[in-house]
Amino acid sequence: MMIQHNDLLTNFAKASELADSVPDSEQSARLAGETAQPVFEHANANDKSFSSAEIQKFTRYIFEQSLSKGTSPQSEAKLFFSAIG
Repeated sequence: MMIQHNDLLTNFAKASELADSVPDSEQSARLAGETAQPVFEHANANDKSFSSAEIQKFTRYIFEQSLSKGTSPQSEAKLFFSAIG
């Protein structure tokens, strides 16, 4: 199933709005740490250059997706960066 660009942007906006509702727990802290590595790996492998603010937004979105779906940050980062090209 292909993710449509508009769907991705809509989900990204929703995840950004929910950032304050993330539970403060050991699990979310661990997940946050695990999210940074694949985001930087995919961002560096991408032909485009991203600003620090964009990387922060991507990381937050991928963290939120992993937390809400129960998926790994690695799989979410791969999906996200393949969707944005």
